Amino acid sequence: DAPDVANRSFTVTARIKAHAPKGIVVAQGGSAFGWALYYRDGKPTFALREKNKLSEVVLDAKIPAAPYTLKASVNKGGKVTLSLGQQKTTGNVTPLTSHPADGLQVGADEGGKVVELEYPSEFLGVIDSVAVDLR
Repeated sequence: DAPDVANRSFTVTARIKAHAPKGIVVAQGGSAFGWALYYRDGKPTFALREKNKLSEVVLDAKIPAAPYTLKASVNKGGKVTLSLGQQKTTGNVTPLTSHPADGLQVGADEGGKVVELEYPSEFLGVIDSVAVDLR
């Protein structure tokens, strides 16, 4: 089962083994409610969709040689810390108030999409592991 992240703080951690920084690393939900950790235009991005409204936090970071760790920590108020190794940024997203209907997917976002990308959503690389920790 996918974790119930609605009205909760959570951290998603992905260990990237090899990469071409493009596509979805992990996503849960769809076009109404959900979240995604992905690369848009080569930049690590965390997005949250609440009642069809998308909000994003983008990290303008140099992508290190793999392996590396990409992490997003979200508090229940919507504050996000997005980090790639030692590089990090903070921002705000609209808090998620409903459990996403679509399940958790690693390496793609099929079905109802949290984010629309101009290219196929599949991650172009190797994901070693993904963990979602609820707080």
